[in-house]
Amino acid sequence: MILFLAVAALGITSILLRSFQSLLYRLYSLLRALTHLILRAAYARTNNAKHKFAQASDSGEFDRMMDMEIKLWQSNDVRTYLRTTVKCLQLITCKHQVNLPRLHVYTKNDHYFDHRIVEQHMRVVFNDFHGAFC
Repeated sequence: MILFLAVAALGITSILLRSFQSLLYRLYSLLRALTHLILRAAYARTNNAKHKFAQASDSGEFDRMMDMEIKLWQSNDVRTYLRTTVKCLQLITCKHQVNLPRLHVYTKNDHYFDHRIVEQHMRVVFNDFHGAFC
């Protein structure tokens, strides 16, 4: 009798767990859909997006670019980003130089990095540095 009750309790528990997992997945899907709508509405109004999407020639290309940006935003896990940022901030790169030749290729119209500052930092970290633009 006790064995029967234990098996029944396990059966009910597994049914409840499956139901709970199903509910969590539905909530996750809803949140992901809402995030998609929020990102689509808000991201196009930022300065970076205005500059980036100015290159779109028609609405179809704009939609493809926006969908790719949303996909990238949704795949970027906040915990990974924060952990990586903390680890990078804890690095002390000024004590020893890395003995590797480094070629830094950049574009003239890069809106994210100032190539002079990047070059300064690379020269501090690497003992053999060459910069070039394309």
